[in-house]
Amino acid sequence: MDNPCSGHLVSIGDTRVRMDAGSGTLAQLQRHVQLDELDTIRISHLHAEHSADREHQPCPTR
Repeated sequence: MDNPCSGHLVSIGDTRVRMDAGSGTLAQLQRHVQLDELDTIRISHLHAEHSADREHQPCPTR
């Protein structure tokens, strides 16, 4: 997908936070970080354009 919905990777030091998980953002996220490197996932609200890809990702274990 060339134009995914809302989704951001926030990096502060060694901490990696996925902010929102709109449709198409999981593939784009994996271009920048391995999923097991994420510390947490935060969803701003449950509209699909902010949360649709969340169901395809396991919860971070770090």
